[in-house]
Amino acid sequence: MGRAAAALSLSALLTALCPGQCAVVADLTAGTTPNNNASNLTSLMGQQLYWSQVLPAYGNELWKWDAQNGAQLVVDLAPGTGGSQPYGLTAACLPQGPRIAYVGTEIGHGTELYLSDGTPSGTGRLKEIRPGSAGSLPDKFTPCGDRVFFQANDGTHGDELWITDGTTAGTQMVHDIDPGSGHGRPNHLVALNGKLLFSADDPATGRELWCSDGTAAGTQLLKDIRPGASSSYLYGLTRAGDHVYFSANDGSTDTLWRTDGTASGTRLAEDVIPGPIGGMARTSSLLIPAKHSNCGSRTTTRSVY
Repeated sequence: MGRAAAALSLSALLTALCPGQCAVVADLTAGTTPNNNASNLTSLMGQQLYWSQVLPAYGNELWKWDAQNGAQLVVDLAPGTGGSQPYGLTAACLPQGPRIAYVGTEIGHGTELYLSDGTPSGTGRLKEIRPGSAGSLPDKFTPCGDRVFFQANDGTHGDELWITDGTTAGTQMVHDIDPGSGHGRPNHLVALNGKLLFSADDPATGRELWCSDGTAAGTQLLKDIRPGASSSYLYGLTRAGDHVYFSANDGSTDTLWRTDGTASGTRLAEDVIPGPIGGMARTSSLLIPAKHSNCGSRTTTRSVY
């Protein structure tokens, strides 16, 4: 493997793998000039670390590290100095095994969904959702069971909810929330008990709380917290145990809500903080999301009161 004239300092990498220890993990080249272009650090199964790295010889490409082999370029997908620009790295346990889902770019194909198993042959564009150079701009990858939900735009339906099982055929739009070229713009995606909870825009209800089981029929408005076309401006969806907490405005005040994934179980969270609750600053300070990560691991979230 060729080496570029820059040193790689991945203190954050070691901190993530070995809390309490901080040191240079890999010096990719000889030299004394520091290079801090390592980003999107993501652990897979607690054994490997993936990240995007800019080096003159390759441009911005996908790299990985493990204790046995050290730092390695996974594959140079876009030869030359430009690189495939990987970002949004997300660890997931798909039916094929542990994978890294991420966003990548190649000339003529735009920004699309990529997948990697850590090998050159197992790394590449999974599907060209929006043919041509515009790209589908996938975003907000969220593992849920053995699939990954995300937002994408196929050029026909606007920004909508998509899902992948790690295969080309199994990568498809879940539901056209705002029919036609309108944008449902799913946001604040979080997995709960095998379903996805998220906020989305519907012209009839505004931005409200939705849920999905990965099918069109099973994707629906969970609760119109602020009835009518006005939005409840919900945000900060954060899982804690068997509930998801979030801030929303029901038309009278910005308040802490919680849901168990059912319409009847979506309500004000008075039992969490007794008495009146109001103000975005107060509710937002309660929500500290923890990242979803690896196969077999249980999602954990810290809530601070």
